[in-house]
Amino acid sequence: MATIVTGTLPAEEFALRDSLATLPDVEFEVEQIVESGENAVMPVLWVRGAAPDVVDETFERDPSVTDPSLLLDLDGDLFYRMEWIYRVQLVFQILTDSEATVTAAYGAGDMVPANILSDS
Repeated sequence: MATIVTGTLPAEEFALRDSLATLPDVEFEVEQIVESGENAVMPVLWVRGAAPDVVDETFERDPSVTDPSLLLDLDGDLFYRMEWIYRVQLVFQILTDSEATVTAAYGAGDMVPANILSDS
């Protein structure tokens, strides 16, 4: 039986910590996060409220982000793919220890509401 858990994660334990702090009025909406290797996860996410060049520069300085790629710009709604490699211990635990999937996360400020799907 599958279970969906909706909760809130502290931003300091989640990837994009520096980006959330640098752009506190910008919305980050994670569509899906998948494990992409031993030390990385690959999310796809929407960013709303900042110009692409500002977001790109912020991601480049964020130690949790590598290889950010803007896939789509829909009138200021920016769709990115990237890898998270640092300070994502909580996400790794969710994905590997419990074999769960983070199906959605929404960040703005110091807390990140998230939906987590587990088959157990």
